[in-house]
Parts: sequence; C-alpha cells; structure tokens
Amino acid sequence: MAAATPIRAWCRCRGPATWPRCSTQGHGSRSFFQLAAAALGQTHTAHAAHTLTTARTLPFAAGDLFRLIADVDAYAAFLPHCTQSRVTRWRSGGEDATTSWPARADLTVGWGPLAQTYSSHVYCLPGRGIVEAVSGSRGRPTLTQDERAEIGLQERQEADEAKVAPNPAHSSQDDPFESLVTRWTVVPLASAESQSQSQSQSQSQLQSQPLPPAAAAVSSWSRVELRIRFQFRNPLYQLAAAQVGDEMATKMIAAFEDRARAVLDSRQTKL
Repeated sequence: MAAATPIRAWCRCRGPATWPRCSTQGHGSRSFFQLAAAALGQTHTAHAAHTLTTARTLPFAAGDLFRLIADVDAYAAFLPHCTQSRVTRWRSGGEDATTSWPARADLTVGWGPLAQTYSSHVYCLPGRGIVEAVSGSRGRPTLTQDERAEIGLQERQEADEAKVAPNPAHSSQDDPFESLVTRWTVVPLASAESQSQSQSQSQSQLQSQPLPPAAAAVSSWSRVELRIRFQFRNPLYQLAAAQVGDEMATKMIAAFEDRARAVLDSRQTKL
C-alpha cells in the first residue's frame, strides 16, 4: 500500500501562482489545466493514470520481507507522510487457515496541517510474495486468475468488496483517488543470481542500488519490486503527482529498506 503524496501542499507552494493565468470563456480559449500541462511540458492528458515502478535487492529472506510489507498496522512508523495506519478487516491465508492477513485497511496521510484518510482493499499472497492494495471508486485488483484462486477470491466476491462502504469516519467523496493500485512483489534470489539481477536492473526502467561487496557471503537475498498505478479525482493533483511521483516511489522503497534493516538486522544480531 502506498502512502499518498500530500498534493494539496505541493500545489499551494508550486502551483497556480507560478503558472499562467487564462480565461475559460469563449470557444477559442484553452482551459487552465491545458495551459498548466503545456507549461510543465506534459505530452499526455493531465487526468490520465500514471504508473511508477522501482525495485531493490536486499540481503534478507523473502518470507521475512513479505511479512514486513503485510504489516500494514506498522506503516505509520516508517512510510513517508503516513500518520496513521490501521487494518480494519482480516482474511485467512488461503491454504494456511491458521494465519490471517490484512484484507482492508485505512491510511491517513498528511503534510503539516493537511491530512487525508482513505480505505484500501488488501490482497496478501504469501506463497507468491505479493501484497496488493486497491483504493478508489474505480480501483480494481490486477491479480491474475491463479492469484485470485490462491486466496479464494471469486469475481462476485470482488464485485461485492468494491461496493463495501468506506469507514464512516470519512466520506467516500473525500477519497482523493479515482483509483490507486499498489503492488509489492518479493522474489527470492540465490546468492549468485542476486548480482546478475542487480546488474540487469540498470537496463530496465526500475530503479535499484548496487549490491554491497559482501554479497557473496550472504546466502539469502531477495528482490523487492514496487509498482504504483494512480489516478487522482482532481486533474490538478494528478498533474502535480506526475511531477513528484518518481521521487515519492523512491522514498517509499528506501523507507522500506531502512525498516527491513532495522527490524531484520536486529533479529539476526540477537540470534
């Protein structure tokens, strides 16, 4: 699950005051958003969905990293601008009926005096290392048919979940997203594969960091991938988010890496 960028604050400090004014009257005039998009060098529609991808290769077991990602209640402790995080519904872990994973959660994000709360459906697949969170009235899971079957998610159930009323503490009209799909994937790597995987990342659109010199001495490595696809209700927020989205995705996965090192390194030290 992603913590939303505090777009309102960004817009106030970098938005309309610095963009050209325009009239919306007359058939020949262009709208404010069209001029804003042109001023920022946008070649796509301001309200189009935007996708961000980033990845890290980390010296930890995939199962341990998956459990950290699925610990949604702890997000407020490390994700940038996430001030509150709470799981409101749980789902049994597929074949493992003794374990429950988050199924629905509320996140509050803020910047200074501004705060926004939104709800997400959460889908955890421990056997595949996937945690996917879906928000917004048009948000839909990107799970494959096999992934849906693994957690017993049927099409009718998915449709029913989409109709579930949000937390009464906040209105669905206040949800900033038309859609938000955040997908974490943890892939276990052999030691020899980890170096090759790190080098191949530089040839893709994913952002990564080089492996430390001690990579050969570490037996348990994993690749953590983060994919965020978002569309704000407000076109201006969408335009602003497109400018800072890559930076926020990088900050999110960096914060997760810091969390993993703080929690998992301390466990290894105690052992």
